[in-house]
Amino acid sequence: MSYINILTLKTGNKYTADYVNKLYNSLSRNTTVDFNFYCYTEDSNGLDSNINVIPLTLRDDVVKQWYKIDFHNMPQFYDQKCLILDIDTLITGNIDHILNKEIERDQLGGYWIWWNNIRSINGGFQMFWGGDTIPFHNKFYDDVNYWQSYFIEHGMAEPPINGEQNFITHSCEEFSIEIISMEKGEFTKYSDRSLERIKRLWNLRVDVDSPSIGPFMDDNGNLNSKIKLVHFANADNYIHENTEKSFVQDLWI
Repeated sequence: MSYINILTLKTGNKYTADYVNKLYNSLSRNTTVDFNFYCYTEDSNGLDSNINVIPLTLRDDVVKQWYKIDFHNMPQFYDQKCLILDIDTLITGNIDHILNKEIERDQLGGYWIWWNNIRSINGGFQMFWGGDTIPFHNKFYDDVNYWQSYFIEHGMAEPPINGEQNFITHSCEEFSIEIISMEKGEFTKYSDRSLERIKRLWNLRVDVDSPSIGPFMDDNGNLNSKIKLVHFANADNYIHENTEKSFVQDLWI
């Protein structure tokens, strides 16, 4: 396999085209792996001309990040290696080894969430072979409203709109798609509101596995060099509002 398809979603008005463009630019700077970059969106205004647009037709019953389920049944990607990557992701360094990760058929590469107590992979990074996960798509669209509320109602995701990553984890188990765990310390969520908890759980769950890995962040606000992908997840948590931080200033361009 000589290339990978990077699949991103931009819908609604929470994020501007600048997020998509900067993610594309960051990938171009931080990998030598050949990739095709796609944005699934109903509004392609402002997107870089190098970005392939997949037109999104909005539905009354599907909300926000749940449109990522559509990536699991797009015929143009059948039998090709794909990576769903959220546009609120900051890349901090070379990720060749991540994009080159060996993923076999009927496997899905993902990062297990270590920054809270919910057992799930992070929905902002899903690596798989196109066509293998069609059952995820069919299951979701059999009862959209049920699944968009299920994980919130059962206390596994926070309201008002969440649970897509829990759905993917649940579906892997149901349809015998093996989750291949990516290296824990490479991926983190970042949020000022939960920073102290993130630091504490890094010490308990990441550094304890590799005692020499060091602290999550140094005294100057620089992230551990092991971290390659930073996800600014959750509502009201934006990369563009964190540009004063040393680890964002030179990377989000």
